Amino acid sequence: MRTKNEQESVRGKIRQLLSRGKTQRQICELTKISLDKTNTIVQPLKEESKVNIQKYVNEEQLAQYETTGLNQIIDLTWASTDEASNEINISNIKLFNYSETN
Repeated sequence: MRTKNEQESVRGKIRQLLSRGKTQRQICELTKISLDKTNTIVQPLKEESKVNIQKYVNEEQLAQYETTGLNQIIDLTWASTDEASNEINISNIKLFNYSETN
């Protein structure tokens, strides 16, 4: 029976090998762990990766799109300075401020 630290070390090694593109069979050979045990360790790591990717897409990408939208509003506001009246600029600035707070 391995200690908690040893288990975490093995899990970290397997995670590292997976990130380098190694197959589960190659990981078995490199770590001297059975294929069944390797599969038992790999499956939760794959699920964890899926969750992390989904979280990144949902949170980070959304924030990036929001920032892009806000930057476009700012650009339009400055571009419209020469083309339109101050009322349009004021409404664009209000829209930007509203976007910032929501």
